[in-house]
Amino acid sequence: MTLIACFTDSYIDILAACLRLKPEKMILMGEASAMGAPVKRYREILEGRNISTEIILKDIHGKDIADICDLFKSLLEAEEDYVIDLTGGDEQVFMAVGAALAGMDSEKRARVRVEQYSPEADAILDVGNDNRPVPCKPISLSVAELLRLHGALLHPDTATGETNKERKKVEKLWALVAKS
Repeated sequence: MTLIACFTDSYIDILAACLRLKPEKMILMGEASAMGAPVKRYREILEGRNISTEIILKDIHGKDIADICDLFKSLLEAEEDYVIDLTGGDEQVFMAVGAALAGMDSEKRARVRVEQYSPEADAILDVGNDNRPVPCKPISLSVAELLRLHGALLHPDTATGETNKERKKVEKLWALVAKS
C-alpha cells in the first residue's frame, strides 16, 4: 500500500498516518526545501520501530491545480492500493485529488481511499465514504520520539516570559534527551 500525504508543519499528522498504516511507500507532497529535515526524522522514528517505509518527495510548490492533478493521475497509475491523506492539504490539493479521482474508472477508484483527520470529531474520516470514521487503534509516541520528531529544539513560540538563561538550560536538556 502507498500513502500519499501532504506535507504540513504539523509533523505528527504525517508520522501518525505512517505508524497507523505502515505503508510500503509514502509519497510526500509539498515544498521540497521544507521537507528535508522532518523527513530525516520520520525515517529515524520509523526505522526505530522496524517500519520499512520508502519516503518519496514530490515538490508541488508553485504548481497550479492542473499540474497537481496530473501528478496525482500519474501516481495512481500503478496497480496497487492507495490511501490519500488530505490532512495537511489545501484547497488546490483537494480540487486536484477530486479531479484526478473523477477521471478514474471504478475499478481503479476502488483501490483508493481518501481520508482526513478531523479535530472536531477527533477521528480520521473516510472522505469518499460519507465522512465515516476510519476504525483504527490509537498510536502513541515516547518522549524521545516526540523530541526527535521536532528536532529537540525549544519552539520560539513557547519562549515568552522566560529569561535567556532559563531558555538555554531547557535547550541543553532537550539536546541531551534527543541524543539518548
